[in-house]
Amino acid sequence: MSTREREERIMQSSSLIYTRRVLTNTRSVLISIGTLCVTVLILACAEGFDLDDAFYSFFAPETSHTPAYSPFYRSLHFFYNLDKNDNISDFNSKNTEEWTAWLGREVKTEDVDYLLYRCKAGDLDALLNYFTPTQNNLPNLSSFSILSPNLERNTILKIEDKSSVREFLRYLKYAKSCEHYATYKAGGSWEPKDTANDLKLHPKIAMRLIEEGNNELLISKVNFIQQRYLFQIIRLYFLSGNPEACISFYQSHLAAHTVGMNENNSCSYRTMGYAAGALYQLKRFGEANYLYALIYDNCDLMKVSACSGFHPQEERDWQECLGRAKNRREKEVLWQLLGFSADPLRAMKEIYALEPSSDLLDLLLVRGMNMEEEKFLPLKNSYEKPVDSTYHIKSSALNKEFAEFVTTTANEMKTSKPYLWDLSAGYLAIVQGDFKSGDTWLGKASHFVSGDTLVQQQIRLLEIVSKIEQEQAFKGSFEGDIVKDLVWMSHTPSGHGLRNTNVYQWALKRLGEKYKARGDIVKAHCLNPESDHSFYASSEKMKRMLEYMDKSVKTPFDQYILGIYPYKKTDIYEFQAVNLLYQYKLKEAAMKFDECPGSGDAPLSGDPFVIHIKDCHDCDHAMVQPVAYTKRRFVKKMLDLENDLKSYPINAADDYYEMANGYYNMTYFGNARLLYQTKIKSYSGIYWEYWNTFPALWDQVSDIPKSSAIVNCKKAEEYYMKAMESYDDVEFQAKCNFMAAKAEQNSFIIAKPKEFKGDFKAGIYFNNLKNSYKETKYYSEIINECGYFKTFDGK
Repeated sequence: MSTREREERIMQSSSLIYTRRVLTNTRSVLISIGTLCVTVLILACAEGFDLDDAFYSFFAPETSHTPAYSPFYRSLHFFYNLDKNDNISDFNSKNTEEWTAWLGREVKTEDVDYLLYRCKAGDLDALLNYFTPTQNNLPNLSSFSILSPNLERNTILKIEDKSSVREFLRYLKYAKSCEHYATYKAGGSWEPKDTANDLKLHPKIAMRLIEEGNNELLISKVNFIQQRYLFQIIRLYFLSGNPEACISFYQSHLAAHTVGMNENNSCSYRTMGYAAGALYQLKRFGEANYLYALIYDNCDLMKVSACSGFHPQEERDWQECLGRAKNRREKEVLWQLLGFSADPLRAMKEIYALEPSSDLLDLLLVRGMNMEEEKFLPLKNSYEKPVDSTYHIKSSALNKEFAEFVTTTANEMKTSKPYLWDLSAGYLAIVQGDFKSGDTWLGKASHFVSGDTLVQQQIRLLEIVSKIEQEQAFKGSFEGDIVKDLVWMSHTPSGHGLRNTNVYQWALKRLGEKYKARGDIVKAHCLNPESDHSFYASSEKMKRMLEYMDKSVKTPFDQYILGIYPYKKTDIYEFQAVNLLYQYKLKEAAMKFDECPGSGDAPLSGDPFVIHIKDCHDCDHAMVQPVAYTKRRFVKKMLDLENDLKSYPINAADDYYEMANGYYNMTYFGNARLLYQTKIKSYSGIYWEYWNTFPALWDQVSDIPKSSAIVNCKKAEEYYMKAMESYDDVEFQAKCNFMAAKAEQNSFIIAKPKEFKGDFKAGIYFNNLKNSYKETKYYSEIINECGYFKTFDGK
């Protein structure tokens, strides 16, 4: 009977509470598994960060072709690509398969599965009664009459050996009575604890179930059934917090328990798992680790949980565990597990000495390669230390002892997969700058695996790394060759573990770094725009980029890197024009837009010449726009107004007022913020909740400088005053005064002087309004709409 089994969790929790200390060569290696797991959980939960994305990695462990060991490939999570949180149904299929085989050919697998996992208690009782012989030794037909439709069609009814069915059903009934206690949730900080089914809190229930199981065990004469009762009883002892009784019972029934284990009897290995967990609780680490190793090597369904439980604490208990090995294979498995948890190099040496062709070496080799990569390849993402700013391979960080062992072993050609060692030796030679040897090793590996697509692709990736690292001249022939590699890497699916995306990302950055060192800042920037954050602050650099874009004859390399460069000519011209606009150089901005058709043609959300007493951007954006303004059209309109002021001064008041509206709306406070947003520079804005509390931290909470015209409304204030001075109508002057007051208020908000408390301060223009325009109609409109002014007026 398979329920929500807790073997994996038990193996982990029973051993993670300890700290491992395994001696390696001449020094101790201290590893706190408990600390490691906590760290992984914290980092894995952080939004937008994947642990395995912290380092570049070029080497795919899948090239070892060891799918049974894939969960144990190197990962900064505890296991590799393993996203399950529990093993609720790990054994369902296997358990059904084993019961079906035992019951015989007459029964269908799906019918056995139904009985194991979905059959109700009442139906099970009725079925058991049906198979219980009457005085005439005939089926109990009265029970058959109450069977559910699902059971009436179940092929178990066709089995002739009724005694076997009764044995099965009696066990099933007992197993279901244990199920609640085997599957209870201990609960955590986010969920209630299921204390009703915690056998540690209910020892009488545990003893009753154990006694019942023992009685059934005595009655049963079939070893297959007996093993399952043993499993249930040992699990009950463990769950009730009695490891001594668990081990005593396990050892006293060892003969019955171990029958059929060579046939991969899953129930026997599950029982062994609870025994191992109990031994760990009793701090009998050598014995526990030996059992975990047996489970790991013989039961694939429990490989992960057995590996989780395997944790030698001291060299002493490790040697005790190693001494329990009955043959060479068991020693190899023990060393592989130690290599996974502590020291892969030491483990590889020991396994190689025992059996050079052992299949257990492959996992440790690829794990070791990935672990070395974390030393010599750039760190690209981290919470704990600065990421690398350069992309060269740090050969000095490589463990030379590891590299020497790999190369020597590859030379001896005694392993089961020589190509894997040649591949690794080639990679390590490249890391050390021995490119000629690297090419030789990769060539040997390629010869061994001519039909293996994944390995061939891996070899090509390493050849690309070698090509980039050793290139100095950057002549046309190199560019023509490398562009083919870039295209291949970017278009090859990253299936089966191939890490071409990592190599591609690194290649662009490393090439950019090398071009920059040669003084070719344009190609460097195309390859890695993040390498120079001041690029667009330099007119000269932008000019060189535009000249590169305008080359009449472009090589395939030119075309490729311009294709991956995130900006087009229109983006650069628009960026330059917008910068000129915010320097109030309207003519120059218009000319810059005109230099590149298509730049500045994206629509704005509202009419940038509309203004209200109370700003309402969303209202303006929702209105039907009689004129579809773009950045280019806005600048043209502003320039036309400026020219009108020179040619037709009779319209000065209206022109000044419209220009003032434009200058106001192009700021952060206006309805046309899209004017200063470009693809090259997109301002995130002001986080007022931080700004109001910590005004001194402006630079940390905003990427808009205080001095920027984006937040400076002085130009709008100036033009509102010019408009007012150009027309003597009091209603118009009142309006100009109030708009200037809005601009002035925004300046107070940005400046945030110490004496300015809250979010309002009356300045020059509110006083002007109150003293000079109180009798205007517009004054009444302001009172009705503006709470600040109403407060200031005393109403």
